[in-house]
Amino acid sequence: MASPSDAPVMVQLDRLRPLRWSYGAQARLGSLPRPPEFADLTRPRKSFYALAAFLWAALVERGAFEAPEDLAECLTPATMPGALKALADAITAANPKTDDPEKKS
Repeated sequence: MASPSDAPVMVQLDRLRPLRWSYGAQARLGSLPRPPEFADLTRPRKSFYALAAFLWAALVERGAFEAPEDLAECLTPATMPGALKALADAITAANPKTDDPEKKS
């Protein structure tokens, strides 16, 4: 049975598409000529490209978009907040909170 972190997060692009943040997604992001950093999601001049690139890298369906620029065509001011939330949810699901053993006594 799949754990909750194994279930993809759905994002509305051209249609609903599944996202999953994984080592593969990180490698895919790193394969870009200009890979964004997480901090770029908060930088006005870089946030749009960063969001498109992170979403592209995290897509479960690998052939859906050839490049982040192709995915960017599906992002609008109305869909960007939901897309950003879906990305955050996928990253959070991939990195579940664990108890810090040093804080226990």
